[in-house]
Amino acid sequence: MPDRDGRFEVIVSQQRPKDWKGDRHFLYSEAGDIMIRQFAYDRGIEIEAYFAIERLDRAPLRSRLTSQEIARG
Repeated sequence: MPDRDGRFEVIVSQQRPKDWKGDRHFLYSEAGDIMIRQFAYDRGIEIEAYFAIERLDRAPLRSRLTSQEIARG
């Protein structure tokens, strides 16, 4: 359920974490991709969504890019 700013969290995993009470979708071990579909019903007025995907089972192999690094391409 989104918060008042429209943000929400979803866990995609093979097992539900024992303390997780939120939304969860099953992930097959063979899965190689996650697809997110975004719809716009009133283009030019609606704000595009921002998605962040994080691994929870281990630390990332490299740090997240800064906004300056992303801007440089």
